[in-house]
Amino acid sequence: MTPLALGLTEVLRQWKLIGLGLAIIGGLLLYIMWQGAETRAASYKAQAQAAETVITQLKKRNTVLEREALQKEADDTTINARADELKEKIDEAAKQVPRDAVTDPAARAVGCARLQRSGQTGSAEYRRLCG
Repeated sequence: MTPLALGLTEVLRQWKLIGLGLAIIGGLLLYIMWQGAETRAASYKAQAQAAETVITQLKKRNTVLEREALQKEADDTTINARADELKEKIDEAAKQVPRDAVTDPAARAVGCARLQRSGQTGSAEYRRLCG
């Protein structure tokens, strides 16, 4: 072989070694990056599962709160209806008793004391009955 051919063969062999070295280094870098990507993917998957669990719990809580709100609304309606009914019955009973009828002096004294404590002593009715 000619010296030029020998020199060219030597240069090609060196380039082959450099290329092989770069390919090995590149392969190692790709392997390391792949492992890091798998680790991040597993971490993201765990975070997604945790978030899904929280979402499920929040949906259950929301359902319970909505049910309780509806029950409270129904209870409030029932309570208000019963209060109105009791007020009507009290008013009805008060209409049946004559205004001047006080059956017991002790009951009159208790009633006057209650009116006094509540500060309702300015009416003519209080002055007439309680003096």
